[in-house]
Amino acid sequence: MALADLPTTASPMRRGVPKGFQSGASLDLDKGTASAVMPVEPEATEDERTWRTEIETQTGMTVPDDREVILTGVRLWNMGPTQNRHLTFKIVPRSVACGTVDLEALLKLARANSRRKPLKPTEKALTQTRIVGLSDEQLGKVDRHGGTEAFFERLGELLHDLDEEMRTNPAEDCVIALGGDMIEGFENTAQQGFTNDTSHPAMLTTAHAYLVQAITHIASRHVHTRVLAVPSNHGAWRRGKDELGKPSDDYGLAVVSMVASALHMDERWQSVEFLFPDEWDVSCAVQVRDDVVALTHGHVGNTFTPEGFKKWFLGQVAGDSPIAQATILLSGHYHHRRVWPLGNLGDRERTHIQMPALDGGSSWFTNKTGEWSHPGIWTAVIRDGYGLDHERVLRPAR
Repeated sequence: MALADLPTTASPMRRGVPKGFQSGASLDLDKGTASAVMPVEPEATEDERTWRTEIETQTGMTVPDDREVILTGVRLWNMGPTQNRHLTFKIVPRSVACGTVDLEALLKLARANSRRKPLKPTEKALTQTRIVGLSDEQLGKVDRHGGTEAFFERLGELLHDLDEEMRTNPAEDCVIALGGDMIEGFENTAQQGFTNDTSHPAMLTTAHAYLVQAITHIASRHVHTRVLAVPSNHGAWRRGKDELGKPSDDYGLAVVSMVASALHMDERWQSVEFLFPDEWDVSCAVQVRDDVVALTHGHVGNTFTPEGFKKWFLGQVAGDSPIAQATILLSGHYHHRRVWPLGNLGDRERTHIQMPALDGGSSWFTNKTGEWSHPGIWTAVIRDGYGLDHERVLRPAR
């Protein structure tokens, strides 16, 4: 073909319907999704009321008042000479979207838990202590297992299973280990600004609600409860990647402190004791029968491998840190439940237990390694003269 035979002007490319989108409007309340087509008008008001009206006009269906319409995507495309915007939305409960918590319902929950009785003080119960590990909730994050709403659904199921475990194997007292990363935050990665379903302040309010629910539920079944909490990377006070202040300047610790103050205003919860590391420390430890149980988040010192964590721990022993005498060391951060030996102390075996996460998953880690973790609560008992026993990971139904 000669050059002169080629067309002198290019055919205009006509933008079609975006792949994966329907050209019309839709609303599915069961799935919590919606879409609408709107002409491109720069002066058009883009707020929830406008979106809600357009969805209802185009679909003939009504979005309930207790649901909020949140814009999740915008694509431009042509229909003949008219350029349109194809908008996609998620329809979520307003309490989740706004990050608000029904405080009256929360108070009712705490009062209801206060009416629950400690389990019958059998001879077996008097010789053992229940340990419950709650870690890496990362409230506010949305991932493969859902967001905030899905978290509380999992929590309800897991607390029910934990109650059955406490009934089957009762204990007089309890230690709750809060392993850190209670909130997702916004300063760890840029992605968080687009994958979280609540604001940073709302995460703290949600974390407060979660702790009141979990702590009162567990404490109601025991005569005395100790709550351990440690700083973490997602909870750290940050400006971008840089941490500000001391290790104790931690949002998670702040929420735990506020919950402690609130619960101590109620006579029923005077039996709940809250323990924190010193302001410059990242770990703490308590005597539990014949053992010393220590807690740290696990983000300090590249501790992912058994060898890496053991090296960090031996350094803590050499430096006479708060966990130097630990025989059972609990940590979070890496999401998977793992058990590693840490040597011995006298006639006691030292054991490191990495607790599972409660969050909705970590696609970042899965895409990097191929591994993914199933959410869960770790629990066990410490028996007089025996040590750690009846260790379990409670998991929601798949």
